[in-house]
Amino acid sequence: MLTIELASNEYAEDFADTAELGVLVRGDIYDGALPLGYYTGRWFPRSGSDIELLVVLVDASGRQAQCSLAFRCARRGQPRLVEPAEIWMDGAPQAIPMSVGEAHAHYPAARDRATVIVQLVLAQDKLVHEYVAGHDG
Repeated sequence: MLTIELASNEYAEDFADTAELGVLVRGDIYDGALPLGYYTGRWFPRSGSDIELLVVLVDASGRQAQCSLAFRCARRGQPRLVEPAEIWMDGAPQAIPMSVGEAHAHYPAARDRATVIVQLVLAQDKLVHEYVAGHDG
């Protein structure tokens, strides 16, 4: 069973690309005791921006980052895989960014695992879920 551990969130306005007040989220993803990866994300509630999520997949030890995949999700919308350059990545975990083409053509298992993680985050990270569902609280 997939779970989110060590989830955290904070409001910040010290982004390199904007001075707008945004929300930062982070959490680790496990399948039982097995680490699968972690996520970082941000959005701007005042402007109603998309959520930008970076999913980092890790090896079975949980210590070595393998690759990262970028997603965007609009409020009340479905997440979509995007090019890594399309999302904010200041201070993002170090992992090899995977392009959309690579994810579809060469690494579908990584794409599918990252997509499952995104679905979990959208459903179980309380702040992300409320924002995507269109609630302001």
